[in-house]
Amino acid sequence: MPELFSSALADSSSVAVDGGRAVNSAILEQITTLSLQSVYLASALIAVLVIIALLVKNQSELVKNLLFWPMVIAIGLTTVIMGGSTIYLNVVSHSKGPVHWHADVEIWACGQELNLKDPQGFSNKIGSPVLHEHNDKRIHLEGVVVNLEDASLGHFFETIGGKLTSDELSLPTNDGQARFANGELCGEHAGEVQVFQFLIKDGKITQRKLADPAGHIYGPHSQVPPGDCLIVEFDRRKDQTDKLCRSYVVERQKGDAQ
Repeated sequence: MPELFSSALADSSSVAVDGGRAVNSAILEQITTLSLQSVYLASALIAVLVIIALLVKNQSELVKNLLFWPMVIAIGLTTVIMGGSTIYLNVVSHSKGPVHWHADVEIWACGQELNLKDPQGFSNKIGSPVLHEHNDKRIHLEGVVVNLEDASLGHFFETIGGKLTSDELSLPTNDGQARFANGELCGEHAGEVQVFQFLIKDGKITQRKLADPAGHIYGPHSQVPPGDCLIVEFDRRKDQTDKLCRSYVVERQKGDAQ
């Protein structure tokens, strides 16, 4: 565990900084691993000591101290590691602390909507604890944003087991991995990966086609709207789409947007 902590600190000195704020996402992974390992080790040690305490009768003062103080030290060290990790990430991260950002996303191919695969087992999401989807066509970014690129549409697709570039689209579905590449036919026409962003400005729904879909940064909004509506579409080349996220449709029906 000390080696892992030293490695995390060493890596931080070699990170490329963007305006003094961006840090390598690998640091987040190492610090997260360190924190989890400290919790697991402390929990295991405390469990063993509690079992010994229950089994040993008529304990002497020495035995009581040998059982009590290791528990105190384990809890104290874990608290310091967890607290230090949290403070460090909050200081060096782009977001300066945990966030809760949302963006709605719909995926279409040749006129047919595609749904991401359903969560499996006891999990209610696909992706990671920080970046995921709850079978609700909504991107959830819940945690510390280390690099701003962690809030990109391309990173979301990578996290859920897919891929999004200007030339290629793949995503996990209940029927397996769906893949599309520029030039493949959609009916009689060559298809192309395209992404359209909808926003509400001054009460009006606006649309634009993204030049760099994978690099698009959504947020920072906890509600949708005003958060992004993103239509990912594999179809013949077009300047606009006729698709619209359900949340924006509801906003229009309520009369809050045109």
